[in-house]
Amino acid sequence: MSFVAKLLVMVGCVVPLMVIGAVVGVFALKAPSGELWEKVPELHTILRAGTGVILGGSLGAGAAKIYIALNDDEVHL
Repeated sequence: MSFVAKLLVMVGCVVPLMVIGAVVGVFALKAPSGELWEKVPELHTILRAGTGVILGGSLGAGAAKIYIALNDDEVHL
């Protein structure tokens, strides 16, 4: 598998899961509530979306690594 193919697999796995993670994060993840969030509610949404992006990107990177390892013709020792 060439470097370009590996790069396309990584981007194809990571980016969609980052977007999905951000959407899920905005609606599902719990973040602390209190006086700060009442003053600046945008921070609350950004925090949840950012957490979702990080989790989604991590899942995508793991999926891409597994896919590349299973479909790579080279032997890595």
